[in-house]
Amino acid sequence: MHVRTTQQDTVGYRIPGTDLVYNSDTGTSCWRNCKRCFLHIGTRRIAVRRDGTHRNGGPRLLFIGKYSGSTESVTGIPFSGTSGRILEYIFSQVDSPFHYCLTNLLGCQTFDVRRVKQETDIDEEGSVDENVTYEYLNYGRDPSNAEINACSGHITELISSYKPRAIVYLGPTSQNFHTNLPTCSLIDIDKISSKEYKVLTCKKEARKLTLFLDGLNT
Repeated sequence: MHVRTTQQDTVGYRIPGTDLVYNSDTGTSCWRNCKRCFLHIGTRRIAVRRDGTHRNGGPRLLFIGKYSGSTESVTGIPFSGTSGRILEYIFSQVDSPFHYCLTNLLGCQTFDVRRVKQETDIDEEGSVDENVTYEYLNYGRDPSNAEINACSGHITELISSYKPRAIVYLGPTSQNFHTNLPTCSLIDIDKISSKEYKVLTCKKEARKLTLFLDGLNT
């Protein structure tokens, strides 16, 4: 099914059995018309990059992070900022081949909303028009359980569509999603800061991922 996506303004493809609209030009997808929680009002909905390959062959892995950040909200691609570069470096240190799909527990960037003021105008015909002004704050906070639960159905759809062999969690918050598939947990990439720590940690996480892949292939 062909649909016109507002995110990329190109023709996308509806993935059967899901609300995902896939863009073959960018390899990304978005959840179509999702309004399961109020976060949809603040940012573009980022869902999936599902065309990744690290060395040809190997099992399919679904990587699940926490939520979309400010860079993803601009580019429309999950893990396209610093976290994406760190993840790519981890992949470069892994010898075993695999295909991968990237997504987050939440398709939207997290934030809070505070109502600043509400003005009421009455026109000449007596109709009431209420204008409410909101302030957006606390961008990038940890997602609430309610927000995770609201988005969990999307992850289930993605698993049914992509059919990964295993799940790789990126950070402790990501483990709030439960599945019967084999799982592996890597460090919270957003918390890696200094260059020295980053390199050592990435190599350590690459070894962990390599051992996990070796276990899947035995």
